[in-house]
Amino acid sequence: MTLNELLLTMARCLVLTIIIEVIVGLVLGIKNKNDIIKIVIVNVITNPIVVFVPIVVYYYLGHNYYVISLLTLEVITVLFEGYIYKVKFDYKRLNPFYISLLLNLSSYFIGELINNFL
Repeated sequence: MTLNELLLTMARCLVLTIIIEVIVGLVLGIKNKNDIIKIVIVNVITNPIVVFVPIVVYYYLGHNYYVISLLTLEVITVLFEGYIYKVKFDYKRLNPFYISLLLNLSSYFIGELINNFL
């Protein structure tokens, strides 16, 4: 994978993640503009790491370590984003960690479906 391919992959993953998580957030009833912006900002912080690190791990260590790194980073991301949502969200109807889990599961699985068809 060239640097340009890596950057394109990372950009595509970030854009897809933001679109999917904002839509799912709206479906969950998150309507406050500031909370939607927080979803975007949190993903701008976490998504590049969750995409980049497993790719590098796969390149140097292989598929098994790729899966382990991806799962580990996804769990850390759910916890980190849940904490940020707990501290910064105005939306209080659902537990922020549950919101984080739903948003991340949605973006991961929908993103995988989309990427398999592209």
